Amino acid sequence: FGAAADGMAAAAFPAVAQFQKVGEGTFETLVRVASTVEAVGASLDMLGTNAQAMGIGVKLALADQFDSVSALTDAAGAYFQTYYSKEEQAAAKTAQMSGVFASLGVAMPATLAAFRALVEAQDLTTSAGQSTYATLLKLAPAFADLQTSMAGAKSAADILSERKDLERQLLEQQGDTAALRALDLAKLDETNRALQVNIWALADQKVAQDAATAAAKAAADAESAIAAQRDGLNRQLLQLQGDTATIRALDLAKLDESNRALQQNIWAITDQNAALAAQKTAQDEAAASAKALADATAQQRDGLNRQLLQLQGDTAAIRALDLAGLDASNRALQEQIWTLQDSQTAAEAAAQAAQTLADAWGSVGTSIGDEIKRIRGLADTGSAVGFAALQGQFNAATNAARGGDIEAAKLLPGLSQSLLTAAADVATSRQELARLQAMTAASLEATNEKLGQAPSAKTSSSALLAAGAASQAASTPVASNDAIVSELVTLREEVRQMRSENNTGNAAIAGNGAKTNRILDNVTQESGGTAVTVLAA
Repeated sequence: FGAAADGMAAAAFPAVAQFQKVGEGTFETLVRVASTVEAVGASLDMLGTNAQAMGIGVKLALADQFDSVSALTDAAGAYFQTYYSKEEQAAAKTAQMSGVFASLGVAMPATLAAFRALVEAQDLTTSAGQSTYATLLKLAPAFADLQTSMAGAKSAADILSERKDLERQLLEQQGDTAALRALDLAKLDETNRALQVNIWALADQKVAQDAATAAAKAAADAESAIAAQRDGLNRQLLQLQGDTATIRALDLAKLDESNRALQQNIWAITDQNAALAAQKTAQDEAAASAKALADATAQQRDGLNRQLLQLQGDTAAIRALDLAGLDASNRALQEQIWTLQDSQTAAEAAAQAAQTLADAWGSVGTSIGDEIKRIRGLADTGSAVGFAALQGQFNAATNAARGGDIEAAKLLPGLSQSLLTAAADVATSRQELARLQAMTAASLEATNEKLGQAPSAKTSSSALLAAGAASQAASTPVASNDAIVSELVTLREEVRQMRSENNTGNAAIAGNGAKTNRILDNVTQESGGTAVTVLAA
């Protein structure tokens, strides 16, 4: 704060720096210079010296001749009291006091009573009145001293006047109207005192009448307020009890008799309208309840009907119900949506079926391939089944598998194992067994190739089905039904051609199998069989 105060003082009064002492702040210097100049000026004015013509430096230099500013004012005051006459002192004090009152914007009072009247005349509700009032109270002791010095001593009349004023104030505070009136009567001429007494009597009578009227009015108002409260509480009770008749009776009692019939007519019409409104409300509520019940029943029936149609798989009927619930302008759009959904469902079903078929044939081909590998490294095993019967079963299953019978294809690995086990029992040499193993493996390879598990120039059924599934999966959701039907027709035609080719191949394989059987019969006859020469490796 000190630094900020110094800054503000230096900015507002830059010339004060020339009077600054060592170790003294700018703000502190400003306060010291201002108080010193004011004290020196007041002392010089009291002594009759024109201080206005002196500069600040001169006043400060004069103050420096004393130990302190208070020492200067004390010395000047002592000199003033000792060497100036009472008239001179009074004149000087009067001049100073006049200057103070002039700064307040008022004329200096001539007496103590006038000073008091001036103090009491201030409006304390305003800031200006409050400021003047405070200043006058501060000046009161000095003004009284001035009056004393000017008059020398108070007169007996002044003392008596003061006493009477004080006694009147005391009686006013005590509320002693009779004593105050006695003082007022004492001031009047005897011929006027009776008239004053009559005036006071009339005034007292009027005051008493006014007081009685006010008291009666207050009592009536209180009684009216109590009655209003009672009436309000009574009405609340009747309303809670639903006693409309009693409430209306109270209202009628407040009306003039000439208006009561009109009020009753108004209530009759009001009651009639209320009854009609209540009846309509009840009808509306009943209709709404019936409609809600009907809607709920219809909704339940519709839900049950839909469940039944779903269990029956009657999609067309369900969609007919959905269309009936739509606005006519939106039904065509809904049908287009269903068409696209059906197309997507059909495409997904076709793709799934193709994938399932391809997976099944792939599993069969894998089993056959495993059997081929097993045959080529087959060890000697035993079997109780006849070789010829097993060979017939193997050939029949091969023909059926190449014709598209997946169940027959699944039997080939097991029949192959049983066939070669029986061949090991009936073969007369290792070369013969190896030849049978090679023939079986070749047959399985041919079947596997036919099924698409080995490289082939022809398109296999699994490849065709996989291609069809890929085509369906890659197609856009907005493909038309005509395109899907066309693609399915093409796929079926390709499958038909593949089966025709399979039948032709199967016939050739069957012929080769018959030749193989005859050769085996010739070689394996118990007597007269064809001799087989085995050359040493």
